[in-house]
Formats: sequence, structure tokens, C-alpha cells
Amino acid sequence: MQSRSVVLQPVLDHNLLQFRDDALLRRELNFDEAEWRLTTRLDFRRGARFAHPDDGGAHSVHDTQIKRYRHLNFFEHECLLEAPVPRVRLSDDRVALIRPPWAGKLSGFTLLFESLILAMCREMPFSGASTSTARRSNP
Repeated sequence: MQSRSVVLQPVLDHNLLQFRDDALLRRELNFDEAEWRLTTRLDFRRGARFAHPDDGGAHSVHDTQIKRYRHLNFFEHECLLEAPVPRVRLSDDRVALIRPPWAGKLSGFTLLFESLILAMCREMPFSGASTSTARRSNP
């Protein structure tokens, strides 16, 4: 088995993740059959500006850091979001990382994935929630 990459059509840019931000777009969808993993690579539009909660207005991108986030499974396949997350220069000359709209409170997880884990932990022991969301290499 090998991985396959598919360049997505612009019409799909906002549908799967329900983006509300026009600066974001999906670049590539990679399905790795051997690892049972679906990776969605995101990007932002050239020239996009981003707000930061510590400083009013929209700021241009200073640089980026590639981040990976665990997202809800796609059927039985682990799903990851990978994106260059922008850092912006604030008015006081500090450089700050923008928090993507899908990012959860914990590093490396989306809000939807965190919500699923919390809901599962209310209904079952933590070990059951862990087993249900564990990464697996084979079916």
C-alpha cells in the first residue's frame, strides 16, 4: 500500500472543516493506506492579514511554524490537520503566534477532537475513550 495525494478543488476549501475565515484554504489531502491516516494540509492566502487578541487590527505575516493537529477520525482512519501557522508582528514589535480557529486548548488537538474526548470521558472510563481514539496501523 502507498499514500496518495489529491489536490482539492477550490469548491471544497471550506466544506469539510467549515472554515469561516476566507484567509484559509486547503492545499492537499493525503491518504496513507498503510498507516490508516488522512492528512489535510492547509495554508492561508498570500497577503492574508490576521487579528491577534493582544493587539487590535489585522497584522501581516512575519513568518510561520508548521503545526499538526489531531482531528476527528475519518471513518476508522486517523485524521490530521497540518498547517503553516502564522506569526505576526504586533504594534509593540513583539512577534506572536496566531491561534488557528480549529486549535483546541491543548497543544496538538482540534477543538472538535477535544470535545469528542471530553464527551466520551463523561460516558465511559478514560481507558475506553483512549482505546476508541487510539491510532492504529492495521484494521
